[in-house]
Amino acid sequence: MDRDIAANLDEGAELLRAAEPAITERFAALARRLRSHEWTVLVSGLCSVGKSSVVCALWGDAELLPTAVRDCTQTNTLIRVPAADELDRRIFLNYLDRRAAENFALRGLAFHRLTEMLEEYHGVAMPRLDEMLPDARLRFVAADARKLYASRRDLSVLNEPLSEELEQLEQFIAFLDSEEYQPGARIEAKWEERREHLMGKRLLDGRLAGTGKLMALEHVEIVRESEWNSCGSLRSPAAGGTPAVQTPVLIDTPWIPTVHNARREDLILERARGADVLLVLSLPKLYEPENWLLKILVERPELARSTVVLFNQIDTCDPRTLFSRDGFAGIYAENRERLVKLGIDPANILLACARLRFLKDSQQSDAAGAETKNPFGAASIAERIARLEKVLGQLREQAKGRGESELRSKFLAACDVNDAGVETLRRRLEELAAGIVAKRREAEALGAMIEAAPVGLAAENAAAWGKLRGKILKMKVGQ
Repeated sequence: MDRDIAANLDEGAELLRAAEPAITERFAALARRLRSHEWTVLVSGLCSVGKSSVVCALWGDAELLPTAVRDCTQTNTLIRVPAADELDRRIFLNYLDRRAAENFALRGLAFHRLTEMLEEYHGVAMPRLDEMLPDARLRFVAADARKLYASRRDLSVLNEPLSEELEQLEQFIAFLDSEEYQPGARIEAKWEERREHLMGKRLLDGRLAGTGKLMALEHVEIVRESEWNSCGSLRSPAAGGTPAVQTPVLIDTPWIPTVHNARREDLILERARGADVLLVLSLPKLYEPENWLLKILVERPELARSTVVLFNQIDTCDPRTLFSRDGFAGIYAENRERLVKLGIDPANILLACARLRFLKDSQQSDAAGAETKNPFGAASIAERIARLEKVLGQLREQAKGRGESELRSKFLAACDVNDAGVETLRRRLEELAAGIVAKRREAEALGAMIEAAPVGLAAENAAAWGKLRGKILKMKVGQ
């Protein structure tokens, strides 16, 4: 049906080309999207829920994203497969314009904490920051905090954690003043330096450096081949077994500790407004929806039907109390009730131990001579895999001993050492793309043609448009 709708969009665009260029442009964009079958999955989760491991496991590349216990990605990361004429393993930095970058910095934790310190020190003598332009506000706080530290050695001790915040703010200001910063530009960077562009650089003394300039990024774009469609997911019966759903664009969102998650929320909402599927990760415990998710489900209530909640790291569940009211079974029941109230389909609540798949991919990458050797070493990886498989085996035995239930089947999939829930997740994402997302796009295209009210059409075109619109109305009724 999408081909028929795309053809009708083309016909409508041709009829309205002279009289309605804005409508013509929208029709053309909707037709391109229907034909491309492109879809986006926005991935979000709090710190240490295994988000990067899930993304790497889905993509089939353990080296795709840097993973670290302490460090966090600082901006949105857009991951896609190369275009037909594009090279593999490329990374692009997409910068914000200057005013947007300054406003992001003003909403960050570094600026807030330094401002709090200065207000406490100056009292009523503190200048009115809200009367300053963004650039002047940032520069005043950075300069005044540095001056205060220089004159009051005791503050360096009492407020030692703020030294990193001050360095970050100073780095950001210096970067905006440098030739390296190109507002609104898309710049290619070195593939092997992608960790620094996503997380900053961890120094030998444990400090994180280089995060200041990352605040000027809108997003980082990673171009990498994927094994997504070689994993036996949804496939067309057509000759050659071409995948019915192509590899999506994944958007890995940041975890930035900020005041009320302000800057992080802005970054996620910006991308969620155009996403087709939301993939929200949580640890296997009571789940509290983040504010950004509640906001986007109000803005786009239709997204609830294509929102997947994945309880990752299922290996951390206690097998002794697994199916008791006080164990994970009780937690799952409560989480299920909360999520259903948000409009989320229980079929979209899944379990996984993506770390196992990630470690196995790491093991294979090392064996194949990966460009970046795993820092844990081959022996350590094998030991961790064995330990995880043993834990999952214990959990699986507990689940097998229970009667048939929704939770039991999901647990068995997550505890399968060959799957660990990753293939189950991939299949569900593809089902949503081929079903709900495709129908949503068709409905949007049909709605756009029905709602269009062109004026000034030539008599011949007006008659043709009326006939076409009648055909579209019948297609809409038949949906």
